[in-house]
Amino acid sequence: MAHISFIAVAAFATMVSQVSAQTSRDVTVALEIRNLAAAPDTVLDGAMRGVRAIFDRANIGVESDEPFQIGGRRSLLVIVTDKRPKSRLASDPLVLGLAAEGVEGRGVIAYVFYDRALQYARRHSLPLSVVIAHVIAHEVGHLLLPRPSHADTGIMKGAWTTIDLMEAQAGRFSFLPEQSESMRRYLSPARPPEIDGEMASN
Repeated sequence: MAHISFIAVAAFATMVSQVSAQTSRDVTVALEIRNLAAAPDTVLDGAMRGVRAIFDRANIGVESDEPFQIGGRRSLLVIVTDKRPKSRLASDPLVLGLAAEGVEGRGVIAYVFYDRALQYARRHSLPLSVVIAHVIAHEVGHLLLPRPSHADTGIMKGAWTTIDLMEAQAGRFSFLPEQSESMRRYLSPARPPEIDGEMASN
């Protein structure tokens, strides 16, 4: 889809507080959040709690205390920035994030456009950390799933509706079971690393 919005609800903040800072899982992914937008630490800390809650429901642990390492699919880089990469999708003002996917999907680098997320949060009276959490989770989903990674339901929808907001409010807005299983297989330590050429996806 050309126009994509990422929407969340304030009630999500209460739910994520119940998730520990470091989820213990057999399958994990390491995320380095590179803050090039000078976003407040409190915002990004809150966003990461939200990201862990979303991936916890997919039975995937999220680690954020290791730097990004080139050459492995279990080490991903999320760049929070006010600057956009040169891409038709990135030029769309409604796009809040972008994933540099391989030719068949997946990849290792994603972007969150902080200024757009901030404007979006203000426009919809939402906590900024909640908006960023959902953008990160969606873009990381692109990095871990094969194409086509958008879905008709769940967090990988390209555009979210009022019904989706109700699901999020109830703590049910998540990856689909088949997406969770696909990501877990991809992240399994038994699977050898692979990195494809890059394409952009939101």
